[in-house]
Amino acid sequence: MEGMATKFAPAERSIAEELLNEKATIDAITQFGDLLNALPYVAAILNSRRQIIYSNNVLLESIGKTTIDEILGMRPGEALSCVNAHREEGGCGTSEYCKVCGAVRAIVESQQLKQKIVKECRITSVINNEEISADYLVSATPFRWEGKAYTILTLNDISHEKRRKVLEKIFFHDIINKAGSLSGFLDMLRNTDVPGQIKEYLRLAGIISDELTGEILAQKSLLEAESGDLEVEFKNLLSLDLVKNNVSQMIHHPVADKRNIEIDPSSENLPFYSDMLILNRMLLNMLKNALEATPEKEKIIIGCNKLVNGVIFWVHNSSEMPGDVKLQVFQRSFSTKGANRGLGTYSIKLLGERYLKGKAYFKSEKGFGTRFYLELPLKPLPDNAGTKEQK
Repeated sequence: MEGMATKFAPAERSIAEELLNEKATIDAITQFGDLLNALPYVAAILNSRRQIIYSNNVLLESIGKTTIDEILGMRPGEALSCVNAHREEGGCGTSEYCKVCGAVRAIVESQQLKQKIVKECRITSVINNEEISADYLVSATPFRWEGKAYTILTLNDISHEKRRKVLEKIFFHDIINKAGSLSGFLDMLRNTDVPGQIKEYLRLAGIISDELTGEILAQKSLLEAESGDLEVEFKNLLSLDLVKNNVSQMIHHPVADKRNIEIDPSSENLPFYSDMLILNRMLLNMLKNALEATPEKEKIIIGCNKLVNGVIFWVHNSSEMPGDVKLQVFQRSFSTKGANRGLGTYSIKLLGERYLKGKAYFKSEKGFGTRFYLELPLKPLPDNAGTKEQK
């Protein structure tokens, strides 16, 4: 399989006979099996073309396999059912998305530099037709045996640690800030007797109080969604009414200061069936993300239109996202806002697709800007035990 095209790492693979010979070579090192199986996380031996020729039981069990023969010759992303593993004919490591993959980069760098490389990696796998995201600490260590180059690859799932850090940085940071702002307005109320000022301070305090409650509920929903415990309550809704409600809330948010929000005039007030609380949080998130990417004195546009069997919501801003950002937008823990951010777009995809049975995607191009879309069915078929319906 020589000469295959790639957009990042080499695409060429070893033929079956070579793989079997390499596997037999590693099998002959009797200590390897015991050492790898002693590890509590995923471990594999790769050949020089990043193909698996040996793995520990943790890897096999995590992907529902019983023997190495079932994944022999696969690359790590292929064995883990990564959503990007088959975007190109060359498989794992050969798409443009692989340029920002910590696992592929660690393997390639370790091969080139002949030293151990450690990186973090976000992998979204498709399991039972659902996308599951995880964060890994990846280690790639090169070694030679009988004149051939190999790599010891380990993947330690640090999703819980990343989740905790994100919650600490985002949730507690934002909650403390909002609580501090609310306390400040209450202090000003206590120190003024001007009726006009009292009314304005009460209005602003009410907004902050609503945001505080919304922040708590949003984090609660995300945790429940990831654990599969989120209850979805479908009811009859009107699309344009939802858009107007969310715009009226967001125009008072600090991120909307000196920026305009417009509702596209072609928007339609379509009846459909969905969960109002979840959808409201998603639309607010889409608006907030667009406003954060928009310079002062510019505008964002939100709209909703009819599809053949559904409704589509969209939010547009004039800025194009950088190339590496486009490749990681929906990954958990990724953000353009710095370390330990990045639940916004991830939660849109998680909630919109797994729970509301829709589809979340985006378009970002020079001259067009960036537009996030959320397609929803007119009436999804509830299939989870936590679903309630209301007329």
